[in-house]
Order: sequence, then structure tokens, then C-alpha cells
Amino acid sequence: MVAVLKEIFEIMENKKTEYIVSIDVLDRCFFTDFFVIGQCRTSRHMITVCDALMAWAKMHKREVRIQGRNEESTWIVLDLGSVFVHLFLEDTRKIFDLESLWENSSPKQYKLITHSDFGDSC
Repeated sequence: MVAVLKEIFEIMENKKTEYIVSIDVLDRCFFTDFFVIGQCRTSRHMITVCDALMAWAKMHKREVRIQGRNEESTWIVLDLGSVFVHLFLEDTRKIFDLESLWENSSPKQYKLITHSDFGDSC
């Protein structure tokens, strides 16, 4: 799983996604293991990141479901099975604040992972 997260982080970083975090929800969700959250500058930027992640999923023969991929969107969700990727515009990310939502629901099961936590061993 760490290798998958690392690849997702790298794609998002290469596409200039900002403030990328991962939340371990394995013990809290029946439908996924991790949320990856990133912030984009514009709706077009979100679509570009989304398209790059879709290409990665296709290359790895992963089924992907997408919600919100359009020019007016302020939030796109990609369901990659074990990982849900949430792409937000800044204002929308502040409104929904998924990081705090999961932290407050169960602090012991909330784990924030940043790219530096992967190290070079993956």
C-alpha cells in the first residue's frame, strides 16, 4: 500500500498539487483504506491532476470511479478502491475540512502521512 500511496503522491506533486496529505481510515471505513487530499489552483488544474491519476489507474489496470470532473467543479473525488483521492480548490477544502472531520471522529485512528514519511526505502 505504501508504494501505491507514494506513486499517487508523486503524480500529484508532478502536477503541482499543493498541501497533499493522506489519512489512514482503514479502521473507520468499510469502502477504502486511505484518503489522499490535495489542493489545486483552478478547476482546470484539478481536471489535469484527475486525468493524470486516471492514466495511472489505467496503466495499473485499476478500476476508477470519478465524481465532479467538470469545468465548474470545486471538488473532484477519484475512487481507486483502496484509496480515495479528493482534489479541492482552496475555499472548498476549507469549508469541508476533511482532515479535521476525521481527526475529531476518532483521534487515535487518524494518521496524517506526508510525502516525507515515505522516505527513500519505497
